[in-house]
Amino acid sequence: MDNLKKIVESNIGLVADISKSYFKFGYDDIFQVGCIGLIKAVQDFDVHKG
Repeated sequence: MDNLKKIVESNIGLVADISKSYFKFGYDDIFQVGCIGLIKAVQDFDVHKG
Protein backbone atom coordinates (compact mmCIF):
# COMPACT_ATOMS: atom_id res chain seq x y z
CA MET A 1 0.00 0.00 0.00
CA ASP A 2 2.90 2.34 0.69
CA ASN A 3 4.29 1.77 -2.82
CA LEU A 4 0.87 2.56 -4.29
CA LYS A 5 0.84 5.87 -2.44
CA LYS A 6 4.34 6.78 -3.65
CA ILE A 7 3.55 6.00 -7.30
CA VAL A 8 0.26 7.91 -7.22
CA GLU A 9 1.87 10.92 -5.55
CA SER A 10 4.68 10.87 -8.13
CA ASN A 11 2.25 10.93 -11.05
CA ILE A 12 -0.51 13.19 -9.73
CA GLY A 13 1.09 16.14 -11.52
CA LEU A 14 0.65 14.37 -14.84
CA VAL A 15 -3.05 13.93 -14.12
CA ALA A 16 -3.31 17.61 -13.21
CA ASP A 17 -1.56 18.73 -16.42
CA ILE A 18 -3.78 16.58 -18.62
CA SER A 19 -6.89 17.76 -16.74
CA LYS A 20 -5.97 21.39 -17.38
CA SER A 21 -6.10 20.81 -21.13
CA TYR A 22 -9.78 19.81 -20.73
CA PHE A 23 -10.60 22.83 -18.52
CA LYS A 24 -13.70 23.78 -20.50
CA PHE A 25 -15.37 20.48 -19.50
CA GLY A 26 -14.86 21.02 -15.78
CA TYR A 27 -11.38 20.68 -14.32
CA ASP A 28 -12.45 19.19 -10.97
CA ASP A 29 -14.50 16.41 -12.53
CA ILE A 30 -11.81 15.49 -15.05
CA PHE A 31 -9.15 15.56 -12.32
CA GLN A 32 -11.16 13.24 -10.08
CA VAL A 33 -11.75 10.76 -12.88
CA GLY A 34 -8.06 10.94 -13.78
CA CYS A 35 -7.03 10.20 -10.21
CA ILE A 36 -9.34 7.22 -10.03
CA GLY A 37 -7.94 5.95 -13.33
CA LEU A 38 -4.38 6.39 -12.08
CA ILE A 39 -5.10 4.43 -8.91
CA LYS A 40 -6.75 1.61 -10.87
CA ALA A 41 -3.87 1.50 -13.36
CA VAL A 42 -1.29 1.27 -10.59
CA GLN A 43 -3.24 -1.48 -8.81
CA ASP A 44 -3.64 -3.54 -12.00
CA PHE A 45 -0.06 -3.08 -13.24
CA ASP A 46 2.01 -6.27 -13.28
CA VAL A 47 5.76 -5.92 -13.80
CA HIS A 48 6.09 -9.63 -14.49
CA LYS A 49 4.00 -9.57 -17.68
CA GLY A 50 6.83 -7.99 -19.66
